[in-house]
Amino acid sequence: MLNLFVAFTRYKPGVLMRISSALVLACSPALLIGQSAQVHIRMVDGRNGHPWAKKHIEVYDATSDPRYLPKTLFEGKTDEHGDFVVGLDTSVVIGVTGSTGSQRCLTKGKSVAPQWRVADIVARGAVQENTCNFKIVVTPTPGELVVFIRPETLKEILD
Repeated sequence: MLNLFVAFTRYKPGVLMRISSALVLACSPALLIGQSAQVHIRMVDGRNGHPWAKKHIEVYDATSDPRYLPKTLFEGKTDEHGDFVVGLDTSVVIGVTGSTGSQRCLTKGKSVAPQWRVADIVARGAVQENTCNFKIVVTPTPGELVVFIRPETLKEILD
């Protein structure tokens, strides 16, 4: 079998390079499991695209039993650009909540908050859907999670 592979690659230049790069890309999220990585979380006002600056943020472990309160991994404030950087184990699934008085820009009636695998964030990046303003689009970058958030409406505050 190996002789056939070597003979095939001898006559097809670049095949070995393409195969090896495909294997590296396919295995990269698997290689990250159990390691620690820095995740850049960016909070953005979903209505206008401005940073959700100097607001409370909580990153929680979404892999815990859903019958209990999730374990808080990090809690703090975003900086003036709406950024919050944390070091997380890549095997964890995380959720993010904003300050009191804020809501995620999600589809109405969606009861489950979005969750993200840290390994996927590190490998490809992740962007939460933005139902507050469909014109604001962000492309994911590896190591970055973008969360769209908005202030609560008066009706939500009174409920």
